[in-house]
Amino acid sequence: EPERLVIFGEGRGRGIYGGPPDSAMELFGWDQYQNFRKQNQVFEDVAAINSSPARLYLTMGGENSSGLPEAAQANLVSGNFFDMLGVQPAAGRFFHDSADVGCDHTKSGNIVHLFWQPPQCDSLQVVAGYYIYRAECLPILYTIITPQPIQVLEYFDTITPAPQCDHYWYSIAAIHMDPYTNTILCLAECDSIMVDVLQGIVPSANPGISIFPNPASDYFSVQSDSPVSSCELLNFIGQPILSVPSGNQTACTIPVSTLPPGIYLVRIKNASGTLVKKVSVMH
Repeated sequence: EPERLVIFGEGRGRGIYGGPPDSAMELFGWDQYQNFRKQNQVFEDVAAINSSPARLYLTMGGENSSGLPEAAQANLVSGNFFDMLGVQPAAGRFFHDSADVGCDHTKSGNIVHLFWQPPQCDSLQVVAGYYIYRAECLPILYTIITPQPIQVLEYFDTITPAPQCDHYWYSIAAIHMDPYTNTILCLAECDSIMVDVLQGIVPSANPGISIFPNPASDYFSVQSDSPVSSCELLNFIGQPILSVPSGNQTACTIPVSTLPPGIYLVRIKNASGTLVKKVSVMH
């Protein structure tokens, strides 16, 4: 029943946008999507899709397979995408809302309180517990701080401020298991949590800063509500690659056309705080 499907906008925009849509891009950030879905009173459900395809390489099985990787096109979608369409896989299984793991945090003194909601599971999987990962300072190298999975929905961590460490990073991963074979299906992680060691919590999504498009092939554009004091591109372990002079302007551009495809970090500082965001370079 394709006549029942509605797309927000004309569907011509490409990439990911962290702020509210404008007349040129027609792209919506993750926060806008979640707000639409939460307050929806018109549609049966609302799902999200990344309008910029990702290139994957798959090795096919079977007697007729060459065993060599083959290029495939894919799109990032929200966990409820297939449930909204009401379709079933020809083989294997789909992801569900359980792929979208949400988490939050508070800080009092040197105590960081992490808490989260349990992901929803279907009859083919159960949540066997949660792993907590932490990275201290830069470069961002995560280490597990819960050797055994924890069964509760909160965790308290004591941090020790050090002059060389401005921030700590946390990641929470739900362990999805097949109850019939007792095998791990996947680890579904929430967005990274960044904790300012000296001043408290810095939100992972700074409302005063937006970075787009994401993924990008030529450049990332940064827009800020206040003058930008620092604009940097880091590799995924936190090592600086490029620093762009901002001149205390409210915008800067980070060129990436000569960089190899992959995952990077953009670190932006303005009067409201610091935003560290994971970005992708694709050519």
